[in-house]
Amino acid sequence: MWGEQVMSLMGITATCAGRITKQGLRTFQAGGETYCGFSLAVTPRVKVQGKWQNGPKLFIRCTVWDRYLAAHAINSLRAGDNVIVSGSITTEEYNGQTNLNMGVEALGLDLSWNDAAPTREQQPSGGGYVDAADEYGEPNF
Repeated sequence: MWGEQVMSLMGITATCAGRITKQGLRTFQAGGETYCGFSLAVTPRVKVQGKWQNGPKLFIRCTVWDRYLAAHAINSLRAGDNVIVSGSITTEEYNGQTNLNMGVEALGLDLSWNDAAPTREQQPSGGGYVDAADEYGEPNF
């Protein structure tokens, strides 16, 4: 019992590959900052009678609390995108149903399904690229 309480409070760090569901990214404001959330559909491939097929879908409610990661996600990702997410998974009981939630710490496109190229801003003088972070490591927006 005590171990279950600790796991639900602290979460379990996991990495999942899946697809952003048709609802897409939802944005919300808290304390003047913008954050985002989305539902991730994870569909395992299983072998049944010698043939591969889709297994039962698992849905994870993901929330991006880091404002910089949220801003990049909002500008870059859409419903249907295959992504890889890493973060802390917790469970929540509601009306007798157990829901999985993930506090996302890292997020990106799954390159086994997509091509991707980073977008870099050119310096005003036209020479080279601007570093995405300032001298303190904070992203420049």
